[in-house]
Amino acid sequence: MLGKLDDDDRKYLRVAVELSRSYRDDPRRWPFGAILVGQGKILGQGFNQVVELRDPSAHAEIMALRAAGRALGRHVFEDCVLYSSGEPCPMCLAACYWASIPRVVFAVTTHELACVPVSASSVTSLARSKATPPIAELPDRRADNRTTASGECYAGHGRPARVCRGP
Repeated sequence: MLGKLDDDDRKYLRVAVELSRSYRDDPRRWPFGAILVGQGKILGQGFNQVVELRDPSAHAEIMALRAAGRALGRHVFEDCVLYSSGEPCPMCLAACYWASIPRVVFAVTTHELACVPVSASSVTSLARSKATPPIAELPDRRADNRTTASGECYAGHGRPARVCRGP
């Protein structure tokens, strides 16, 4: 099932995209940002720090999860939504899955990013050009809910939206 974006989704997605602009402050960063939101609050935020920290797992989504985990003293976020400037990679989706995050919203797909030089302005430009960003709805990892991706058209764009449903 594809979810619909509400005003809060759009607000938080803008925050994630704005975080992606932090790469301008440090040439070692890539333009990706992510936040974890629960009960109407930003619980953790992160941006890509792979080179800076010499840590191949320091993607924006992972950094947001780590920040939330430290702040809340827990590693399970079944009541939260992850917002990301770009489509999470398999590692980041797996982390969301293990953290029991039920919903991931991202501004641009990896396919769209592959078609343009990666920069914060390209992420922002692509995100603004779309009426409806993709939403990944992850299954409860304790359930055996295995389905394939389905699609729906973006409003006015005719491109398929992506929904990720469990491994």
